Amino acid sequence: MTAWLLAIAIEIYCHFPGALRTDIFNPLRYRRIPSRLLTLTAVVIGEGLNGFVGPIVNIARSGVGFNVGISIQLILTGVTIFLAFCIYVRSFRLAVPENMHGVLRVILAHFPVHLALILFLEGLKSLLNLTTLDNSLHYWLGRYHRSTSAVFAFQDELDSFTQLGLDLLSLNSTLTPISYQSVANHWDKLQPLALHWDKLQPLPLHYDPNDTYHDVVLVQLEQRLLTSAIQAIYNVYGVLDSKKASDFRAYIYDVEGGSVDDLFNLYTNSSRWKIDDLMDEAENDIFAPATWVTGVAAAVFLALGLLMVFEGIPRHKYAWWSAVLRFVGFGALMLLSLLNLNSDVLSNWLWKRWTLPTISISYIIVLTVDYLIGWIAVCEMDGLSWWRVPLQPVHALLTRVDATTRLWINRLRRAMTLDVQTVA
Repeated sequence: MTAWLLAIAIEIYCHFPGALRTDIFNPLRYRRIPSRLLTLTAVVIGEGLNGFVGPIVNIARSGVGFNVGISIQLILTGVTIFLAFCIYVRSFRLAVPENMHGVLRVILAHFPVHLALILFLEGLKSLLNLTTLDNSLHYWLGRYHRSTSAVFAFQDELDSFTQLGLDLLSLNSTLTPISYQSVANHWDKLQPLALHWDKLQPLPLHYDPNDTYHDVVLVQLEQRLLTSAIQAIYNVYGVLDSKKASDFRAYIYDVEGGSVDDLFNLYTNSSRWKIDDLMDEAENDIFAPATWVTGVAAAVFLALGLLMVFEGIPRHKYAWWSAVLRFVGFGALMLLSLLNLNSDVLSNWLWKRWTLPTISISYIIVLTVDYLIGWIAVCEMDGLSWWRVPLQPVHALLTRVDATTRLWINRLRRAMTLDVQTVA
């Protein structure tokens, strides 16, 4: 936002001295306005891309590193931004306005475009942070659980914590186990858990193996150690402020705190754990833009459609088709955004990482259909049916294929470079 306002201020400052001259209404003075607006839009997108350096650095610092899921998210983010810029270029004619009123319309129409692009880039950055954090958590927890079932479980567990910069043995020595008196007080609830807990391999924790309650002690310490690992990953991504970090420390070091409640939740198969509340509080504020990124992606289509209308669409059906296409894209994405406002559905949709592919596919469809409209316009200019390919009256099959191929390539080249708004 700051870069955008600065760029606008520079444009106003550069234009102000010339605005005092008597030839202000000379078309030569505002002929370069469209190209300047295109450059300004490129600057806005470029400044937004600078903000993506942070998430990429966090991925490298997380100790988990790049994996296939993170790589796909990064590629999809870049492709989505590229598609947004391509659709903008197809929506802006770069034609010289006929008068000063036309200049003002084009400039004013760019304000919502730039605002939508800035919010869209901010939402994409938040979404990238969210999905990469999710990937890091799942990747590390998957490795940890695989290590607990491996032959050399203990060394693998040590390595998994070392990957996050944690010393498992030192961390374990700082944790006070739950008192046996507390276990005895709740033994009726915890006994089935102690008797049937077979998912975790014993760690060299400080419990008495001859004691009846040692499995309960092990489970609670395991919970707190895993919470320490989750906190380490959160610290890398910078999502914990002082209060939230304090809540995590209380869960880890308070032996009678939330970890005891989660023991009961584990036994009762509760769908809501104390650690879930801590994680939600840590993520909600930082990743809030990711929840409305689909709506902002729809707003980009709306702003580009309005840009085409205010710029002045010639009275030609293909130009109107192209503009209506933007409004259809806006309606489809906005409807999808409203359908996912339910918290559970939205949460599953975000955490299953379908948000970015959904937006990318929508942009690909709009851009493809826009090129198809250009193809149809080229065929009509040539006086041909767009679904048929006239073959040259030659006898050799290879010559006919070559002529047909050249015709299609030439038509495709013209369709990609044609501005449907200028078709007469």
